Amino acid sequence: MPEVGVSELSRFADDFGMDTFAVAGLALRVSEEFEVALSHDDIEAVATVRDLIDAVRELAPQTS
Repeated sequence: MPEVGVSELSRFADDFGMDTFAVAGLALRVSEEFEVALSHDDIEAVATVRDLIDAVRELAPQTS
């Protein structure tokens, strides 16, 4: 598999060839890692790396 650059604007489907199920699986693994509960709607809204980061940050406990 060729090496692909990743940026916050990278699109999972267009840039990495991921289908809806692969994106959902990735989102679930990330949510488990950061101990947040992404809803079905949150996961459906994830199209870019930035979308996933924002969804996790929104649900993550705030630290001071």
